[in-house]
Amino acid sequence: MPTAINKAIFLDRDGVINEEGRGYIGKLQDFRIIPGALEAIKGFNSAGFLVFVISNQSGVSRGYYTKEDVEETTDYLLSQLDTIGGKIEEIHYCFHGPEDTCDCRKPNPKILRGLITRYNINTKVSFFISDTKNDLEMAKTQGIKTVWINSNPNHPKNTSKIVPDYTAISLKAIYKNLLQHKG
Repeated sequence: MPTAINKAIFLDRDGVINEEGRGYIGKLQDFRIIPGALEAIKGFNSAGFLVFVISNQSGVSRGYYTKEDVEETTDYLLSQLDTIGGKIEEIHYCFHGPEDTCDCRKPNPKILRGLITRYNINTKVSFFISDTKNDLEMAKTQGIKTVWINSNPNHPKNTSKIVPDYTAISLKAIYKNLLQHKG
């Protein structure tokens, strides 16, 4: 097996890249990029990290918005990132609800494992960043360092007893305070 050489940043979307808290965020009119998030992604790119997004979007299966709505928000996000020279390698969404039996919904690690293999990711120098501790459990099973954005500690998905490797208040803070000093 070849030596894993690439380092990666895996991001949740809602609450990490865009604001959360107004219900399900699927439509463009509700999509607000968190200040500094795009610049942090560009900074990760400049530091040699491949950036990926893995996000559950069960609002589709619940009928709150459509896959086309999610594609529209994705196109907007990528266009805004492109204007400053940042890049996301791949974005993966699970449109199923928690009651569905699928293997693409976090915290199932199938998507994450696939990206690790396909991009030859060195998990020891990679990070998974989320505002929900339940997501971090998935990363821990793959040997990836975890960063919890503690913007909403009372979120129902923060019931996990997992202890993240790092805690921060925003993606911008993670880049400025953690990764710039780790190289």
